[in-house]
Amino acid sequence: MRLHLLRIVITFLMLIFAVACTSTMPAIPNLQTTVNNSNSQLFGNYYGRTFVPFAQVDKANGYFRRIFVDSLTYSRMKAENLTPSDVPTGALILMETWFGSQSQGTVFVRQRTQQGWADGSFSPSSPNFLVSPNSSCQSCHQAASPTDNMFTQPLLIKAIQRNKLQRIQCDRGQTTPCDLSVYQGN
Repeated sequence: MRLHLLRIVITFLMLIFAVACTSTMPAIPNLQTTVNNSNSQLFGNYYGRTFVPFAQVDKANGYFRRIFVDSLTYSRMKAENLTPSDVPTGALILMETWFGSQSQGTVFVRQRTQQGWADGSFSPSSPNFLVSPNSSCQSCHQAASPTDNMFTQPLLIKAIQRNKLQRIQCDRGQTTPCDLSVYQGN
């Protein structure tokens, strides 16, 4: 009897956890929304943590990427007027991949460490922020060495300086990075 009741309780808790994880991702508001620390619609709970969306990269065939930075890094970089090379240790960057507005793919994670960047990924329904040095990620990101191996770093800086989410167009395929000049934005 106790074992059966325990199984019911565990199943119930797993169901609650699954619903909580999948229902905490708000949509990004209108891309022209101004980020305002005192009354911001952009600071939101994404995957159980507070992030700020700072860029969207629109690619061919309805594919797009939404990029976020953790709210503490955003606030610190804004308050301290940090330069692009000053993305602080501990900064957490998320990149959602989308195959049209209704079909989300993998969420990629990058975290700034004292040794550089560590990477990971997870399914949107199972957030997991574990990162490690990843040679396949690093080999691709080497193309962005002028921007600290972070393709969207110029967009992050512009989002902070302009208080606006940045949006760019890229004519390259889904997983192929854009030319670095595209990430400079407008």
